[in-house]
Amino acid sequence: KTVEELLALAPDMRIIAVCGKNEEAAERLRAKSVPSPTRLDVYGYTDDMLRFVCMSDVFVGKSGANSMEEPTFFGLPVIITKCITPIESGIKKYYTRTVGNAMYIPDPKKAAAALAAFAADSSALEPYRKNAEERAGEYGAEKIADFIYERALAIVEPPMGETYKFVNYYG
Repeated sequence: KTVEELLALAPDMRIIAVCGKNEEAAERLRAKSVPSPTRLDVYGYTDDMLRFVCMSDVFVGKSGANSMEEPTFFGLPVIITKCITPIESGIKKYYTRTVGNAMYIPDPKKAAAALAAFAADSSALEPYRKNAEERAGEYGAEKIADFIYERALAIVEPPMGETYKFVNYYG
C-alpha cells in the first residue's frame, strides 16, 4: 500500500519493492503504471536481501528483529510501517526511542509523503543516518574478535598465585 501511495506522488526516486512470498502483491505492483521520473523494481522472495539494503537510502518495512538490525548495521534510516506481534512492538520502541534511526509511520499515505519529502531533501534523514552509524559501530568483526579474545583470556587466566606452563609443540 505504501508503494502504491508513493507511485501516486511520482517522486524522483527508485523504489525497490521486495514482496517476499506474497506473489499477489508482487504481480499487482508489476502491473502498475509507473509515472516518470519514478522507477520501480519489484522482486518476490530473494536470498539476496542484504544487497538491496546496501543499495538503499531508506529502509521501509515491518519491525522484525532482522528487518531492523540489518539496515541499522549499514547506517540506514528506517521507516517502520507495521508491527505484527507484541515483540515487534518492543523492537519498534527500541529503534525509534533508543537507537533513534527509525520512525514509526503506519499510515501508507503518510509514509509515502515522508519518503517523497526525503527524496526531495535528504538532509532531513541525517539525524537518523547518524544514529544508525553510531549503532553500527557497536558490531562487526573487530568487536566480535575483541569480545572472544577477552572471554578467552578470562577463561585461561590462572588462579591467584598459580601459573600455567605453556608448551610449544611446533618448535
